[in-house]
Amino acid sequence: MIPASVLPAWLSGTDPEQIVVSSRIRLARNLASHFFPDRSIPAERMRVFSEISSAAASLPAFAEMTCCNMVDLSAQRRQLLLERRAASRKLVEGSGDRGTISTDNAALSLLVNEEDHIRIQAIGPGLCALDLWEHADNADTELGDKLEYAFEPSRGFLTSCPTNAGTGLRASFLMHLPALALTGALDQVLAGAGQLGFAVRGFFGEGSDAVGHYFQISNRAGCGMSEDDFIHETALLASRMTDYERSARTKLFNDAGEELAEKVWRSIGILLYARSLTLREFLSLSSCLRLGVAAGIVPDLTVEFLNRLMLSSFPAHLELAAGESFSSENADRVRAAMISKALSEII
Repeated sequence: MIPASVLPAWLSGTDPEQIVVSSRIRLARNLASHFFPDRSIPAERMRVFSEISSAAASLPAFAEMTCCNMVDLSAQRRQLLLERRAASRKLVEGSGDRGTISTDNAALSLLVNEEDHIRIQAIGPGLCALDLWEHADNADTELGDKLEYAFEPSRGFLTSCPTNAGTGLRASFLMHLPALALTGALDQVLAGAGQLGFAVRGFFGEGSDAVGHYFQISNRAGCGMSEDDFIHETALLASRMTDYERSARTKLFNDAGEELAEKVWRSIGILLYARSLTLREFLSLSSCLRLGVAAGIVPDLTVEFLNRLMLSSFPAHLELAAGESFSSENADRVRAAMISKALSEII
């Protein structure tokens, strides 16, 4: 099981600007000799899970990994994997034998029996897609030598969703874009990304809401280009959006520095003295603090501190730290107290 004390790879960045919070490369694969997960019966899902986990255990790329079957985990432990982005919501909420094989910091993970038999996921801080692609590709090659993938020369890798077929690749970037929102340019930038054929999703990806000015952008199609081209095109868009956000920040810092400082310190005041905070409220307020760190408004705060505070504020992490389960209302009170204590020690 991934230790809660280990900061996940996607939150390990220390750049004060941190417009691109994290990059992720994901490859979808299926086994040729089995029905795809949505069509398989429980006994077959069990066989697939056993086959994939046994193959991974024998390979160097997965030697240091931990295998978790969701049927053996509590709801809290499953939620913990979701919060650390080592698992997806579909995997957590699914049925039958399914799970993850991952490193302690979730830098490299296998999601087994999710929408496809295998999702190979490499994730890291900042704009690092090419390095992640090398890790994911190596893992894919090793697994492919042990397992027979569903593949057709004319279609590429076969997947449950037709949009993933071909390369099976998704390159995605979690971006923090508060200045574009505050200057009124965000909708235009996101609409432009959609018109160029890229998907724009919320904090936790597909099916999640946008909160705290965090957005995930990714390629929509899996065929029509090579893996390198998909990664290059998506990374290029992330780079352009970074430039737009950086320009918006410069304008904001120069033209409305006092107003921004007031907004940042008001956010700190709420976080210090609120008696109850929902996760959505915290992510919105801490988004403002991140902008304050980038602007040098709060010299005692760091991105690393805010990243750890974010992780600690997620529901399963709150419960794990307290050693008990909470109702949503109690969780909001515990979250507020934890955040207040952590902030008061450095502000």
